[in-house]
Amino acid sequence: ILLGVVELVLRATWKGGDIPVFIQAPAQMGDYLLPNPALGRRYFALQRNPPSPLVEPFAAHKTPGAYRVFVLGASAAAGFPWPPNGTFSHLLQDVLRDVMPGDSVEVIDLAIPATNTYAILDQTDAVIRQHPDAVLIYSGHNEYYGALGVGSTESAGSSPALVRLYLWLERFRTFMALRDGIANLRRSIAGQPAGAQQAASFMEVVAADQEIPLGGKAYQAGVRQFRGNLERILGKFRAAHVPVFIASLPSNYRDMRPFASPANAAPGGADAVYDSAQAAYARGDRVQASTLYERAHDLDVVRFRAPSEFDRVIRTVAREEGATYVPLDEAFRAASPDSVIGHNLILEHVHPNLAGVELVAREFWQALDSAHFGGHPVQLARMKPWPQYYAGMDVTPFDRLIVQHTVRTLTTRWPFVPASQDL
Repeated sequence: ILLGVVELVLRATWKGGDIPVFIQAPAQMGDYLLPNPALGRRYFALQRNPPSPLVEPFAAHKTPGAYRVFVLGASAAAGFPWPPNGTFSHLLQDVLRDVMPGDSVEVIDLAIPATNTYAILDQTDAVIRQHPDAVLIYSGHNEYYGALGVGSTESAGSSPALVRLYLWLERFRTFMALRDGIANLRRSIAGQPAGAQQAASFMEVVAADQEIPLGGKAYQAGVRQFRGNLERILGKFRAAHVPVFIASLPSNYRDMRPFASPANAAPGGADAVYDSAQAAYARGDRVQASTLYERAHDLDVVRFRAPSEFDRVIRTVAREEGATYVPLDEAFRAASPDSVIGHNLILEHVHPNLAGVELVAREFWQALDSAHFGGHPVQLARMKPWPQYYAGMDVTPFDRLIVQHTVRTLTTRWPFVPASQDL
């Protein structure tokens, strides 16, 4: 009874304890909803300035004939480090609006950097209530170190059932007050200054278990976490009759050495295999090089790139749950010299450059087209050539300079360099 009274009092007096997925837009915008800018607080109790989704307004009441798409994932799905006009979700929206000229087309990017499938699962019911015509999922690179993952500083335990219980309890103000109190205490004990998070890259902030060897206990826990969450996510959407399109996970194989880690120096470790891949590539043995690059990528014990096993999980769960598999990694390979992805499409380890952004949009577009847009009427003759949509992103030279600076800053910190060499 006492807990019930406390809960009622907190609900009446503490609005900050309520973190819905969507909020009402400011009155001057009209009758619209927005992804909650504070949504990251659900997953990052320890961070004073957690990541947030893009500001993507959409109609509070879906109109007849509207075509509504949600994008779910983390930083690659959110378009990091590009401005909003340089994201695949906006590029895809431009194409859809051309072929559906008489309808309202909304592509809402709900992706939050440094999160994983726990966040997507947590958001699924709220997304279903907004009556989407399609859901696009591009997620997996942050499964280990993303919020609540097996290797994350933002942890609620290693048991997926316990993490799901933790996320459910966040609906209660009493639990949120307790959670935030513990987080503040932990920060005080750790002596974390206000600028500590900004001084380090967020990759450093979220990684607790920095070495996760292939096949080890933590690695296998991450695979189970990924598969179990995807089964629940796709199962929920299937039960609600929402079409889901889920992509495989391209990353930089050729031009990104395995991340610095002592375990990589062992014979047969990631560094040695990567060197063998480079040697095979240099002598023209492209098939052997491709195999070795992927093996080095999988052996990398610092898991900011999804292992190749995740693509097999995505294909299997998509087939089992009736979702559409989008062969994004395969498309990136096909568009790369000798079918080995490098800086031709990826800025650093996983985030696409603008050519990669266009390719992501193309692959999701083709998947939607193959599914006939769920029966929604389209005028495909109105579609312009893709180079025109690329030019229409209107990414300025100044935007590009900001992206270059962001990538340069990111790659001078761990894990791109050993922690002792952080600038």
